[in-house]
Parts: sequence; structure tokens; C-alpha cells
Amino acid sequence: MTHGVPGDQELPEPVAVPAEHPGAIGQAHTQSPEPAGADQMPGTADSEGWRRLHPVSPLLRGGLVLVVLIGVFIANFRDLFFRMFLAGPEDDPIEGDDVAEFFRMLSNGQTLLIVLGGVLALILVIVGVSWVAWRFHTYRVTVDAVESRSGVVFRQHRRAPLDRVQSVNLQRPLLARILGMTKIEVLTGGQGGKVELAYLGHRDAKAVRERILQLATARRNGEDLSAFAETSGDGAATVTTSYDGSSYARPTDALTQRAQEFADFDVDPEAAAAQSLVRVPVGRLFGSILLGWEAVTALILLLIAIFWGVVSSAIGVLTGSSGFLASAGISLLTVFPILIVNIGLMISQFNKGFNFTLSRGRESVRVGSGLTSTVTDSIPFGRIHAIEARQPLFWRPFGWWKVRVTLAGHSVSEAGQSVTQNVVLPVGRQDDVVRVIETLVPGVATGITEGLTGKGGGLRRSWPARCLAVALRQTACRRAD
Repeated sequence: MTHGVPGDQELPEPVAVPAEHPGAIGQAHTQSPEPAGADQMPGTADSEGWRRLHPVSPLLRGGLVLVVLIGVFIANFRDLFFRMFLAGPEDDPIEGDDVAEFFRMLSNGQTLLIVLGGVLALILVIVGVSWVAWRFHTYRVTVDAVESRSGVVFRQHRRAPLDRVQSVNLQRPLLARILGMTKIEVLTGGQGGKVELAYLGHRDAKAVRERILQLATARRNGEDLSAFAETSGDGAATVTTSYDGSSYARPTDALTQRAQEFADFDVDPEAAAAQSLVRVPVGRLFGSILLGWEAVTALILLLIAIFWGVVSSAIGVLTGSSGFLASAGISLLTVFPILIVNIGLMISQFNKGFNFTLSRGRESVRVGSGLTSTVTDSIPFGRIHAIEARQPLFWRPFGWWKVRVTLAGHSVSEAGQSVTQNVVLPVGRQDDVVRVIETLVPGVATGITEGLTGKGGGLRRSWPARCLAVALRQTACRRAD
């Protein structure tokens, strides 16, 4: 649904500049100086303000390919490795055995040199390509935009204007968390409108995020960015925090620092001090998933399949017909793929909703969650166009609600049935909904309680879910779906 907000304009996507016009990049964007305080940004900038990502970034971006290659290698040589390292004395290599043939081949000095040379060449190629990719992938944050350049043969330049920034997200897949790396995703209006900085060190990524949010806020407030000084020079933006928002002690060694970064919940310390955090208990999250449509649908299909299987088996036994016996097994096999899909969705919901925390900082609202892979969304103030509170049918006895928001170019309707898109509260009670709305936009929560309980005019009763939607900067409440 499109919300008509006065004064808003269509938000352009970041642009990709073709390699055939390299001069366009420099002519268009080299005149945007870095604001004051840029020397406190991580890394060393060149004369135009461009900085490089972490050196291991290319390996992380190509990590899936590496895992696939390792998997193929292990699958083809698993029997050989098993007999080499795990077989007992009775399984010693004998004449004609693959292990014996393998060792005889390596005993040939020329063959061994060829194998070692091939492995070394492959390693050098991987390191060389990664180094070149790293050298050509740079970013900068100016008074106008966040920019990223990448590519060796086909160059790409993406640009996200500061006054069009909708949110700044930190994403940490499991492998990146282990290595202490974090990806920054700057979202603007429009489909595909984003600039990715993958990857930076975790503390460096948090510092860059705060810098972008500070500049974007100052830009919208009309401040002079050429003399803009950082307000986070005390390092508060880069501290690692526990689940309750308290900061970890200063690490004394690299291992402790890596452990703190891995367990960082990225909670705003000021919000923790003001006790303005909104959390979702694990038990409530688990219960909401079991009462969701994915679990209910899976249970209904399973019961139908079992019932038909029992009936078919009974008929087959009584009549001696093999067809009914076969249909019993077919009924279970038919619903099995659907069950697998629904169970996968439920696991994904739990993984992405685990440790959910919402907090309000100086420049943005911060929403973080995740079990193995974590995501923290930072939404600048003034970028939320509408808020929707929805109550599924089976949540009503418990008084649970889900809250989602509409950003420019990222509406609830476009998110469809996604369980994580634009979600600012996966499951919560009525008072949690009021706190979330008040945290997102102070002053808007007035009268929300009456709407949630059905006494106000904002509630739209519908089956199977109840919905309360608030279109900001407008006087009427209406459905957003």
C-alpha cells in the first residue's frame, strides 16, 4: 500500500555506473568532501576519502563456494581418507588397494612435485584474486552520500544519498561472527536500493554505522555537515553489550575481545540505562511459533494423512486389497514435503526472532535479533510511514500481537507473509505493543490501547486476524494490508 505523506518524494535507488564511463564517477562525486571528524573513521583514507574493507572480505564473500568445493573433495575421497586414518590393523593396505596405489603414486618424486605445485598454485591464485578484489573494493562516507566501488573488469559504483537513507543494518552470518566480521547494509527507498559494505571488523562496522546515522540525522536537520564533528568520540558507539544492555569489561587479550564481539547483542547503552528496552522471552517466541499458521497447517495435514492412512490400512486388511494399503503410504509421502517446508519456516522464525531486542538511541531505533546469524536494523527517526499491529487467530486467547512498520520502498504489503520483513515486535502483549509504538514515534501511542481492545475506531476486525494500523502524519487509522 502506498502512503501519501506530504512532502515526500520518490526515493531513487543507488546507481551503478558502467565501466565504459569511468570518468563519470570522479566527475560526479569527487567534489563531496568528508565532514569533520572523518579522521576518526576506521582505516586510512586516500586523498578522495576512499577506504578499504577488511582484507578477509573476499574470502568471506566467496565462503559458500569454498564450502562447496571442500564438500565435493571430501565426498570423492572420503573412502580413501577413512582407510588412511581410521581403518584398523586388519584393513592395512594390500596390493591393488586404493591407498597403496595412492602412496605409490606419491612416492614418485616427479608426481609428488606436480601435486604440491598444483596445490601451491591454486592457493596463490586464490590469494591473488582475493587481494586484487580487496584492492579494488572501496567505500567512503561524505557529506552527501555513502558510496561503494567494486569490480576489476566490470566496475560498479553504488551511491546512497544521506537524505534518502531508510535504515542502516548490521548483518553477521555465523562464519563472519566467528571471524569477528560484520556486513553493513545501507537501505534507501525503492526495490534493491541499498549499498553493502562487506565486510568490516565488528567494532569498525559499528563505528561506521553510527557515523552514517549521525550524518543522516544532521542532514535532515539542516546542519552544516562540512564542520560536523563526531559526538561518539568517547567510543560508546563501539562498545559490546550483553543481553541486558550492560557493557562488557574492557578485553585484556585478543581471544577475550573476539568472544565479546561474538556474543555482542548490540543494545544501545543509553536505552538500557533509561530502561526503554523491549524484549521477547524465548518461551513466548516458541509458543507463538507453535500457534502460528505454519505449525497449525502442518499439524492438520499430518492428522489428515494419519487418519487416511489408518482408514486405508483397515479397509485393505478387511478386503485384502493391496491398493488401499498402498494409498496409506502414499498419503504420508504426499504431505511429507509440505511438513518439511513448514518445519523449516518455523526453525527460521525461531532463529531470526531469538534474543529480540528493541531500543531507542540518539539518532535511530535499533532492532536486533538472531541465534546463529544476527541482524541489527537501525531505523532513523522520521523514516517510519506507518505502523501495523496484527493479532493472528490462535494468539487471541493469550493477547499476543505482532508489530510491523512501513518504510519508504519497503512496505508491509510488499513484505507479504514474510515473518521478518519490517518486523519490530515478533510477538508481545498489549503493553509491549504500546511501548514499541511509543518508542518508534513518541506521542503516537495515545489512544492505541482503546484501538487494540476494540473500543477505539482504529481497530479493523477481520477473520482470521485482527489488525490495527496507524498511518503517520495522517489523521485517520486504516488497514495497511
